[in-house]
Parts: sequence; structure tokens; C-alpha cells
Amino acid sequence: MTKLLPEEAFQIIGCKYDYGMRLVRTGKLDGTFYRLGRRVIFMKEKLELWQENQLGTHQDKAGLSMAR
Repeated sequence: MTKLLPEEAFQIIGCKYDYGMRLVRTGKLDGTFYRLGRRVIFMKEKLELWQENQLGTHQDKAGLSMAR
């Protein structure tokens, strides 16, 4: 597994550092990272899977709203 620092991980998902850390604190990125003390280390493969799931969820919602 490829390990990423938060700055690199947030670049992949396309968000700013502060917003990305909010996602970490609120548990919305659970399963994509682990902690080493105070450091947050992301796993690239799991982060990409999370991102694919988020895009699929948003597309499904968009499709449902258009079908109504």
C-alpha cells in the first residue's frame, strides 16, 4: 500500500487541508487512514476507493432527483 501525507491525500480528493482534516475529525474518511501518534497517514488505494464510492453516491442522487 502506498502511504500519503494529508497534503498529498487531499490533493487526490480535491479538497483543501482544513476541510480534509475536518473530514478526518468527523469520521467521514474512516478506513482510509491510520494514526501514528498525532500524525495522520493515508493509504492511497483505500482513499481512491472512498473517492469512487463518493462519486457514485453523488451520481446516484443526481440521477434520482432528475427522474422525479
